[in-house]
Amino acid sequence: MQELLKLLPDILKALPTHPVALIALVVLVVGFISYLVIDKKDRPGLRYAALFATVASLLLLVWWVVKIGKDIQEEKASNEIQSCTGRILAVLDDHLGSRGTYELAVSVEGNEAYHGSLAGVLPHGAPWGGAYTNWTDLPFSVNLTRRLAKRPSLDVQFQLGGSPNANDFLGVSEIRLTCPDGNFFRLVNDMFKYGPDGRPTGILYIGGSKMWAVQRDKDS
Repeated sequence: MQELLKLLPDILKALPTHPVALIALVVLVVGFISYLVIDKKDRPGLRYAALFATVASLLLLVWWVVKIGKDIQEEKASNEIQSCTGRILAVLDDHLGSRGTYELAVSVEGNEAYHGSLAGVLPHGAPWGGAYTNWTDLPFSVNLTRRLAKRPSLDVQFQLGGSPNANDFLGVSEIRLTCPDGNFFRLVNDMFKYGPDGRPTGILYIGGSKMWAVQRDKDS
């Protein structure tokens, strides 16, 4: 009951958009006034009808208030912000002479998760020309609404710049995201067999962008 009282201003704002509740309110007022003014001796049947209409409309209004109150609570809860953390298992190309800064921007459903230079943060892939063995975690964090965090999948957008050499690239092997309402994972296996154990991995070239969807863990 206290929660409903706190939501009363929001419930009253919602009233004009619900015709059934408006009709019930009008019937309640008219029925109650009619019950008070109708003479019970001259028109007892009409007075009882007014009483019935008053009680019925009151019960309908109570039901509506409880229902709309729960809907408003759920809506507010779904818009609460959650802090999520993640990591990208990644490595730079094996172009050891590159002077690029490898500027990476990562967003999750349009919310910024990472922005900065990878030079000196991630190692260049080794051994040269083969499956890399020095994949490194790149941590990130992002704020998401509970509505987003409850989805079965989330889109993670990557954009890479900061190098005069268009052949420079970032290798992405895994994407993990941990939120209070669930965990997400994506094993990226799009292209070259440079990933752990020689499996395919994702390649993002300078000046390019890619989007990979992370899937919610079945147990979360």
